[in-house]
Amino acid sequence: MKKGKLNIFSKLKANPKQIFLVDAFGAFLTAVILFGVFLKFEKYFGMPGNILFVLSGWAFCLFVFSIGCHRFIKSNWKPFLRIIIVCNVIYTMVSLRLIIMHAEKLTGSGWIYFLLEIIVIGTIVSIEIQSYLNQHQL
Repeated sequence: MKKGKLNIFSKLKANPKQIFLVDAFGAFLTAVILFGVFLKFEKYFGMPGNILFVLSGWAFCLFVFSIGCHRFIKSNWKPFLRIIIVCNVIYTMVSLRLIIMHAEKLTGSGWIYFLLEIIVIGTIVSIEIQSYLNQHQL
């Protein structure tokens, strides 16, 4: 099973088009969870609604950008990979800052979600960086 995971990561690193699709899926899932679930059940997660709204909007913008790159960019991926890497890192840093600012309000479920999200985004960014370094500028 471990070899299969490595094979999937290797394929993603070699194919930025698929990385953008994975990134788009993750961003869309984040936007739906934050806006569709957490916002409606704010008291069960602890993060204030206005912050959830902003984070879900940011995630939706990343979804639009990533799906657009997946669909329309045919070559010269590097500038677009760089943009999504930077945006994902900023999103993660902002999320971490907000977790710290609202630590006393977060419930166990809120902590679990946001920490898992940071781990997942960190993994995706790592793959994106490796793919970025693997791409030849055209």
